[in-house]
Amino acid sequence: MLCIALFLIFSSTSVYAQLFCTNNSNYPVWVAVGYNYMPNNPDEIGANVNNVWVTESWIMLKVGETAQLSTHIGYDHTYGTKTNFYYYAYQPTPNGKIWAGNRQLLIDINPPEVDPHVFKTRILFANRIDLYQDRPSLQYAKFRMVPLENPGYYTVVLEQDDPDDGMYYPVMHGDE
Repeated sequence: MLCIALFLIFSSTSVYAQLFCTNNSNYPVWVAVGYNYMPNNPDEIGANVNNVWVTESWIMLKVGETAQLSTHIGYDHTYGTKTNFYYYAYQPTPNGKIWAGNRQLLIDINPPEVDPHVFKTRILFANRIDLYQDRPSLQYAKFRMVPLENPGYYTVVLEQDDPDDGMYYPVMHGDE
């Protein structure tokens, strides 16, 4: 009986890998995150669930601050599956640093609502600008890959002297 009770408790409780970001640069930084997404309920997106990318933006990190970018990596019984994480960050200062890569995903450069502590803008199909012709404030940004080698907690650390990302992440067919 005890084994059944423990099984029920642990099977309904999920343990997730989580993604964080720390700003160790010299100035505040705005951060957006992008990831490949597969909902538990395909009706949520009303289309083919393959190659669905989502971006969430914007949170502000003061110098020395750390924030959670995602509550889970991989499968979650409530929120679906999130994989292949990318981030885009910039300093809102003259000649501020930009942390970018080669993965093109949409961001809202003029979002209707911003809370520096919570992602307020979520773009479903962030790899499909053709779906958003009526929203000129959506533009592509080049996101940098988050290396997720092992399960656990991950922290992207933004340093002022980080080299530009010279790695090539190919744009998949249909993502342009």
